[in-house]
Amino acid sequence: QASTVLSLAEKWIQQIEGAEAALHQKMMELESDMEQFCKIKGYLEEELDYRKQALDQAYMRIQELEATLYNALQQETVIKFGELLSDKQQEELRTAVEKLRRQMLRKSREYDCQILQERMELLQQAHQRIRELEDKTDIQKTTISGPSRKVSVSIRVSLSCRFNLMALHVSGCLLIGFNSQNTSSFQTLQLPCAMFSLLPLT
Repeated sequence: QASTVLSLAEKWIQQIEGAEAALHQKMMELESDMEQFCKIKGYLEEELDYRKQALDQAYMRIQELEATLYNALQQETVIKFGELLSDKQQEELRTAVEKLRRQMLRKSREYDCQILQERMELLQQAHQRIRELEDKTDIQKTTISGPSRKVSVSIRVSLSCRFNLMALHVSGCLLIGFNSQNTSSFQTLQLPCAMFSLLPLT
């Protein structure tokens, strides 16, 4: 029985070592995905900052053009054929400039929203991958903890069996040695030996 228990314990230990190796591999994959996630996050932050700066610069450029146009209109600059723009033409020009400005801002915002949506999808995929790896890691930990407890109990049982067998062997030797000499001494030592063989293993 002891050899069988030890053989089972060795098999369980091998299973635990294999599970630990798989868990270590999963942990390495998780760390790699976390590093990739951090890189993507940093890239997104840099790109968003760049897009914000580009949008601010475009808006400032539009304001500069509006200011230049306004000054030109206020000074009644000759635009074409030496004629001044009429009030109606000035109003139409202002309307066209405002329309152009709104179109530029709208297109820029639409592009920014598209880029942001694509990056958010990538982030969600990275989060999903991380959650899947965490779930697999928890399953591996649970798988490892079960055989570990079985191995611990099996080893304790095996050692207890060996200890009791040794105690019985010693008790048998004492029986043979004292049987031919002194019956009272044999009876005196027999009780401690029996008690010794039944001691629990802690």
